[in-house]
Amino acid sequence: MQGVFLSLKPSILLQFSSNSSLLVTYSIGPYFWYAKSCSVYYKNRAFVVTCALNFEAIKMKFGTKAIHAGQEPDPTTGAIMTPIYQTSTYVQDAPGEHKGYAYARGKNPTRVVLEKCLAALENAEYALCFSSGMGAVDTAIKLLSPGDEVIATDDLYGGTYRMFTKVFARFGIKFHFADMHDLKGMESLI
Repeated sequence: MQGVFLSLKPSILLQFSSNSSLLVTYSIGPYFWYAKSCSVYYKNRAFVVTCALNFEAIKMKFGTKAIHAGQEPDPTTGAIMTPIYQTSTYVQDAPGEHKGYAYARGKNPTRVVLEKCLAALENAEYALCFSSGMGAVDTAIKLLSPGDEVIATDDLYGGTYRMFTKVFARFGIKFHFADMHDLKGMESLI
């Protein structure tokens, strides 16, 4: 049964090798857990797996994280890789009663997996993804309070410059546009 994979639940995978040995992997966060001393038998029309309880954590390396972090088999289809959900709205049992997703601009299953993967790659707890740089800048600036100051390059994207000067400056955030190559000038702003 070489190369046969059997998913028992979204994060447990059984791999049978050519000599009928079994490797069980359990992925949670940035770790893989495994147990080598397992046995499998068929009983009452189901596979029964018994394993020693001495699971050992192996820290995922960057390449493994890039492929596996945030990924769990799709509960509907069993697809190993997360599908690209192109829908904009999701069915709700009643207003505000949904399965975690109401409207794609707020939250989307594909984007959630991407955010989990990027967080794992950066060894962070969370990551946020945006459809545009302006969306990311807008969100970051909204973390500031009146009286806070921002030092930005004087060669800034025009849309960002206008958002800073026409929108956020009205809320008491001060913006300095500087030549980032002029270290003395930068020091005077810090």
